[in-house]
Amino acid sequence: MQRYACDWCGYGDGYDGGYGDGYDDGGGNCKECGKMVQLSVLKIEEYGPWTLTLGSDREHELQMLQSRLYNRAQGLFSERGCLVFANRADELFALSSGLGADGHAAIQDALATEFADIRVRMSIGSGRTPAAANAAAADAAREADARGADGGGNHGRAGMIFGGDATVSSDSNGDVSIMHMDIDGLSGRRRRGASPYEISLLMFGLYHKMSEYFYREHESLAFFLGGDNFMIISSDEAKESGGRRFVDAVERQDGIRLNCGIGSGRNGREAAMRATESLDMIRKMRDESGGGAGSGEGEWPRVYEHTTGRRL
Repeated sequence: MQRYACDWCGYGDGYDGGYGDGYDDGGGNCKECGKMVQLSVLKIEEYGPWTLTLGSDREHELQMLQSRLYNRAQGLFSERGCLVFANRADELFALSSGLGADGHAAIQDALATEFADIRVRMSIGSGRTPAAANAAAADAAREADARGADGGGNHGRAGMIFGGDATVSSDSNGDVSIMHMDIDGLSGRRRRGASPYEISLLMFGLYHKMSEYFYREHESLAFFLGGDNFMIISSDEAKESGGRRFVDAVERQDGIRLNCGIGSGRNGREAAMRATESLDMIRKMRDESGGGAGSGEGEWPRVYEHTTGRRL
């Protein structure tokens, strides 16, 4: 089997796909890249002018288009071990650690074929924290715009802009961390008469506070998943102490009780799976202790990492 150089730093002893066979998969990264987080930002280019060509009776079409784009992007990234989060309707964030240039190109080609009426540009950035990766992707896009070019950074493929230093080494465990939070006892609020829109006000207020806190204090990125669920692409600092501090602050200030499951893995899907497993274990321990949602901490943890058994 042929050995390849790393897509990103050029180091010749390539990533072996996690199979331990010593051979590169043709689109991976190497041990020299270090522990970093990679984000891929998908943005519909020239969206405003294009929407005007559809006439005034267009909003239903735009909403369906945006939903289809999210659905397809999630499918293409998740089958490669990544995870997509909706940022704005015309912009998506993919936690793409471990996905090399060839994988991004395949996704870009598929989207270009299936969404021929619009142009989706990818800005890929990496950094030691999620916020740094976000900044690298944004800087790469601005630099490309200033040059009037499609590509830049380490690669110049059309519609793909690479920034930052290097990508995460996906053959080392624990490189990606996610916190999965939900509200303990939300159904009780509904039973007490809160309307659907009032519940939404609660969710968006909490989302704003969560996003500000984790971004400003811990260089991490929070996303609302719908229902009462949130995920935070987490820095090491946020994982170790930020989750507990936020959970305690929200209960003290707003009377909202949160559960937080923590997971780490080689890529976004693996980290999210373990974070959700940790959250499920919190609920299981709560139920086994005889408590119910919103009844107090009791014998179960509020912040938990199942793979290590840590109660934070």
